[in-house]
Amino acid sequence: MPDEQTMEALAQALDLPVAYFHAASDPLAEAILLMSKLPLEKQEELLVRIRAFTAKLSVK
Repeated sequence: MPDEQTMEALAQALDLPVAYFHAASDPLAEAILLMSKLPLEKQEELLVRIRAFTAKLSVK
């Protein structure tokens, strides 16, 4: 695993968020990528919707 500085350089070079490299699955990586492209206000709005969706599924 690269150190933090290398990880940040890779992320910047590839135009990806650092969190993308830590995703445990491809769907999670895609969600991180899509969410990172939104402005902060929309990220927060999406998070509220995700919480509501998972609450309906009784996922903890």
